[in-house]
Amino acid sequence: MNNTIQDWKDKLRKLQNFDMQNGDIDFFIVKKDYTLKRVDIADNLKDRFRKNILNKISNLEEVVEWSAITRDLLDSECIGRKIGDVDFKNIREQLTGDIDKIENENEILNSLLYLVQISKEEDIIYYSRNIAREWTLNKAGGFPRIIWEKGCLREIAKTPTFKIDDEIDFIAFTDILFILNKKAFEMAFKIKEEMIENKNQAIAEITKLNFIKNILDLDSLIGEKSLYLRKISVAKHKGIYNNSDHLEELIQEIKNNKEWDITIDESNKIIASQNNIRAILTLLENKRLFSYITKDYQDADSTSPV
Repeated sequence: MNNTIQDWKDKLRKLQNFDMQNGDIDFFIVKKDYTLKRVDIADNLKDRFRKNILNKISNLEEVVEWSAITRDLLDSECIGRKIGDVDFKNIREQLTGDIDKIENENEILNSLLYLVQISKEEDIIYYSRNIAREWTLNKAGGFPRIIWEKGCLREIAKTPTFKIDDEIDFIAFTDILFILNKKAFEMAFKIKEEMIENKNQAIAEITKLNFIKNILDLDSLIGEKSLYLRKISVAKHKGIYNNSDHLEELIQEIKNNKEWDITIDESNKIIASQNNIRAILTLLENKRLFSYITKDYQDADSTSPV
């Protein structure tokens, strides 16, 4: 186990030992420009938030490293990422100052996240849920809302209501984000823009190495397609192509496996096309692996050394 994962696991244990029941709770709305608004909440809602995070963290045992492509998480797993890597650091900086309080329900609309802060002495936990698609005024489509009460049906007043479920997208503690819902986290923090930048950097590196003949076509084929952006981001992170020995082996394996439908020209350069772009990116990720059991190559969703 590397030192980073061990550090994250140690902080997860500290999080699980946090005295939630006696912590003070504050509630904030994060707008789509990442500015914050404070919202007063009743005690019964505070109790619900305490129970919610206790239920979520009690089963967590493992922290896996962030990757653009991550396999489905088990209930006992979360993803670790440094707070400084994403815009949450800007949110946390705002929390050190005065934050305006919301005075009416219309100010809650069109928000990005809600943020629960639990503090006790010097320790602070934040947990969040993406509400961009959920928090709209519930007017029941203009029809009267009917409930069963005291033996009869009756109409209830059209008071604005907001949905708060028991899910948590991520938890921030010390300098770490523990991510439970990767998709919601990515939507909240514009991770696609990060992956586009990863692509641009990878294309620049590959251009210098000069092992793909039509690099502009490769760039265009990847475009802004989410799957390809994830794969090139993983390839950049691993940096297999920066090792000349690995690169030489890669070219030779492509030559030996004509069925992969990847063309190598007379100068030993790969020619990218619509038909082989996914295979090329999988190879650059180092995820096309040989099975000694079935004696064939297979594309793996996730890899780890044994």
